[in-house]
Amino acid sequence: MILVTGSAKRKKLGSEIIKALVLDKKESVLIHYNNSKQDAIDLKNYLLDKIDEELKNKHSIQIGTIQIGTIHGDFSNRKSISAFCDEILKRGYKLSGIINNVGCFLQGSILDTKIDDIYKTFETNIFSPMIIINKLQKVLKDGSFIINMGIAGLESKISVKSAIYFMTKQNLLFLTKSLAKELVSKNISVNMISLGYLENSKILPTTKSFSKIIENRTASFNDITSTVMYLMENRYITGQNIEIAGGVNL
Repeated sequence: MILVTGSAKRKKLGSEIIKALVLDKKESVLIHYNNSKQDAIDLKNYLLDKIDEELKNKHSIQIGTIQIGTIHGDFSNRKSISAFCDEILKRGYKLSGIINNVGCFLQGSILDTKIDDIYKTFETNIFSPMIIINKLQKVLKDGSFIINMGIAGLESKISVKSAIYFMTKQNLLFLTKSLAKELVSKNISVNMISLGYLENSKILPTTKSFSKIIENRTASFNDITSTVMYLMENRYITGQNIEIAGGVNL
């Protein structure tokens, strides 16, 4: 089973990753939600309907072994993050992968940002994946993978307009590289996928920003999900930060 955090909302990256894992790779998945319980239920039912269609058309026994679970988790404080992990352990899931997709996007300079918002952003973006990996490593199978979601420019850019957000993602990149060294002995790969402008990004590029994308387009969901699948199947790749940003800022 593969855990994907922040994976319930419709037409968002997390749910598209879930769809690709189930429908293309026939993987069992755990859909995480916070305030989007109905979206999680709808996504599960959609996938079950699709699986039923394939069973009828292909009579595939393998498809029938897919499990689709949903789980609630509030990642805004350490206590609730730990409770989320405890629930996974209680259910007895064995994981073959963790995709830390959930994130709190915060705009504004450090000097203008409220302290509570800074704490919340750090809790969601860096402490939650750290605690999740720490507590769930015991149920990760041999040959598992971990993917953390970052943002393009982490290794070459200083952002003032979203300084706190960038800071958390830079910490997450350090965590990715550190854990890659620690978990290689358990045959677990750890990588980061850093995104540029996605087709449904909250903030789409201005004309000036768009001119810096040499591919001359925003990223599609397929650009991201195909990279996830590639990293799943190539465990020799570890400790890497793969930018999917259309060559922005080259």
